[in-house]
Parts: sequence; C-alpha cells; structure tokens
Amino acid sequence: MSKSTAAPATICLINFISEDQLDKANRMKGERAEDDTAQRDKILFQRKNELELELDFRKFWEEFRSSSSEKEKDNDLNLAVDILLNS
Repeated sequence: MSKSTAAPATICLINFISEDQLDKANRMKGERAEDDTAQRDKILFQRKNELELELDFRKFWEEFRSSSSEKEKDNDLNLAVDILLNS
C-alpha cells in the first residue's frame, strides 16, 4: 500500500469593504500617479505632446509641399492646419 501525501488545504480570508470605506481610504492615501489621481510630470508631458504635434505638422507640411496632385495637396494642407488648430 502506498500512502498519498496531499498538500494541506490553504484557507484564504477576504475582507470586503463598503464603497464609503473605499472612498475614505482613497482620500486618506492622497493623490498618486499610479492610479491617475495625480498628474505625472505635467511639464514633461506637455513638452512631449508639443514635440509630437510639431513633428506631425512638419511631416504633413512636407507632404503638402511635395504632393503632385491638387487633391493630395488639399488633404495634406488640411491635416497640417488641423494639427495647428487642435494644439
């Protein structure tokens, strides 16, 4: 006869909390970048967005300048202007 050795059962206890308790805990911990309750390096984020917008604008502007058909020129110019207006 062989003995079977089973692993002991693991018991996990879970505590549930109410939404009010969760709200209170979130207020007590303060703002955190991990859960987007605080802004992450706002200046760096803005500069990155500005750089991306400038690069996109330059790309569409070059496409506008090098386009051969009027339809392509019109489309590329509209994209470049949209970037300027939405920045």
